Amino acid sequence: MVMLEKYNQSMQALQLYMNITRVIPSEKEWNRFAMEEKLLSSQSIQYLSQSGFNKLCRKLIKIR
Repeated sequence: MVMLEKYNQSMQALQLYMNITRVIPSEKEWNRFAMEEKLLSSQSIQYLSQSGFNKLCRKLIKIR
């Protein structure tokens, strides 16, 4: 349950990050940001979503 909450929090932060910066972050950029904000890394997001990080970011852009 805690992991799901962290996943949802990370996805919201990723959406907000892209809305503010207007770019899809590289995995390295996201991991740096995620570490500072205590969010899930790109690898963890990929594992939980069962989708590639860039593909997931593109999906988030479409549902804005």
